[in-house]
Amino acid sequence: MLTGRIFLGKEGAPPYLDLYIPDHILLGRTEVRPLVLVIPGGGYRHCVAKEGEPVALAFAGKGINAAVLTYRTGEGVHYPDHLIDGAKAMDCLKRHAKKWGSDSRFVYVIGFSAGGHLAASLATLWNKEETIASYDCRPRAQILCYAVTLSGRYENKITYDMLAGDDEAIRSWNKLDDQVDSLTPPAFIWHTEEDQIVPVENALLYAVALRKGHVPFELHIYEHGPHALALCEEFDVEDSADADERIAGWFPLMLSWLGKDMCRVQSV
Repeated sequence: MLTGRIFLGKEGAPPYLDLYIPDHILLGRTEVRPLVLVIPGGGYRHCVAKEGEPVALAFAGKGINAAVLTYRTGEGVHYPDHLIDGAKAMDCLKRHAKKWGSDSRFVYVIGFSAGGHLAASLATLWNKEETIASYDCRPRAQILCYAVTLSGRYENKITYDMLAGDDEAIRSWNKLDDQVDSLTPPAFIWHTEEDQIVPVENALLYAVALRKGHVPFELHIYEHGPHALALCEEFDVEDSADADERIAGWFPLMLSWLGKDMCRVQSV
């Protein structure tokens, strides 16, 4: 497997990408493969490790190229800093896609929790936010895992406090269901009804907005399960009792959803 780190700004500091590219020779195949940008969550305070490399390796295990974004987080990092980091990452992957055996037209994004907010921001603000207008950053599709999408009544306060502070205009601008339009890319969304950190309305109302915008989507709401389940395998849940093969099924369901589009990659 080809691995490596690409710094998108200052050497040795975020934002940067970690690559997980299955080796062509080892696979014994030469077809063009999809490329997925993986964005971990962490409330914009930090990047959660279990939502990064394990997810990239899961994609790599299916022969899909992946890159994990470590973006700027913590105090003093506010909107649009995170979005700029995401835009730079997407632009970088598209520019170098051919070198890694991918196609710039087939670069996807997956995000978890606050990383889901960043993924959905790329999907909805790529054609609205002036600070990222110079980047080729529209994902082909968005995969949102218990993602933060709403400010206001159903917001995750930690994420929006880190994102916007007391700036109500930024909070309102980042109510992403309001930013969906006909050019928003298709979405695969999953959430749990029991999530006490990011209310399930973040998934439901975002899906309603996609429906109104005539944007294709698939939505899976699992009845049980806490926040931040990642792949929902025993190795990546806080409590082994939270491991659930039904919820872990989101990953193959998502691959199936992307399947037809990914098949198109093989023929280009």
